[in-house]
Amino acid sequence: MISVLEQIANGNIDLNQEAIKKDFNEHHHKDVVKVMISCRENLMNVLDGRGKELFEKFLELQEEAIYFDNVDRFIYGYKVGIRMMVEVLR
Repeated sequence: MISVLEQIANGNIDLNQEAIKKDFNEHHHKDVVKVMISCRENLMNVLDGRGKELFEKFLELQEEAIYFDNVDRFIYGYKVGIRMMVEVLR
């Protein structure tokens, strides 16, 4: 059986491949959020009542889907971390 650390080293376990520098991610994230807010405001200004309702529902469902995805990623990362600790303690 290949060890967890070897699997990570060989790229067989994806640890979310965040190789980009932290400051770039933070700066880029702020820029993306600003554009998203602007787009949302512009979209709400052009939609009628029914369109606004549908868009708001879409945003709620999208937020819920993102939440579940984040929970899955957290659990996966936690399990990988535990497997690494077990392997180190052997």
